[in-house]
Amino acid sequence: MNLDTVTRAEAAAWKPGEVLLLTGKLLTGRDAAHKRMTDMLSRGEKLPVDFKDRFIYYVGPVDPVRDEVVGPAGPTTATRMDKFTRQMLAETGLLGMVGKAERGPVAIDAIREFGAVYLMAVGGAAYLVSKAIHGSRLLAFEDLGMEAIYEFDVRDMPVTVAVDSKGTSVHQTAPPSGKSALRDTDTAVAGNREQGIENRRRRVPRCKKAAGRRKVLKIPSTPLCRYCSLLPDSCFPAFLLLPNR
Repeated sequence: MNLDTVTRAEAAAWKPGEVLLLTGKLLTGRDAAHKRMTDMLSRGEKLPVDFKDRFIYYVGPVDPVRDEVVGPAGPTTATRMDKFTRQMLAETGLLGMVGKAERGPVAIDAIREFGAVYLMAVGGAAYLVSKAIHGSRLLAFEDLGMEAIYEFDVRDMPVTVAVDSKGTSVHQTAPPSGKSALRDTDTAVAGNREQGIENRRRRVPRCKKAAGRRKVLKIPSTPLCRYCSLLPDSCFPAFLLLPNR
């Protein structure tokens, strides 16, 4: 799906659960950028970026290292932007949003009213998502750092239609067994990670260079800390992305 040429009529034809591959220019912005933009709109000020018929990706990309275009760039939880959604759709002409997990009732109502769409990117795979990003440039709010507004050049970025232009959400229409499986998976992942932290906290030194942040470079099948290049058994941030064992 070409982000540079897609029309509202085309987006309106997408079905909940449909998988798309995004190619083209994709804007970014999350909590801090949305707060600043909605404050500007409320004051009657012009935004530094034109969002009309564009898509925004809820992400705060990590700084690149070596030859990377961007560092890990996984989606942030979309419900954090729900309170800004109506104003953004009503006053900027935004066509679509890309994020992680479900949208709340307020956001879904706004999506339905303005004929927008919400797409889910792959959560928990920030490094892999970044491989679909082939270009990045800063557009606005440089002082916000990783939460500034960027324009990504993406190629074949996989997403799923989570809320269509009619306001139908896959999180509401999924069969009960599917919803239960999703909840069980989320619980298992969270429990696995917490248990792993508890088991290893006392014996694994914290990486001072990474300042405790989970930034991992995956080289073949071995995750290494992006900062100190230590293996998971030696670096606290690195093992956080590993299954408990």
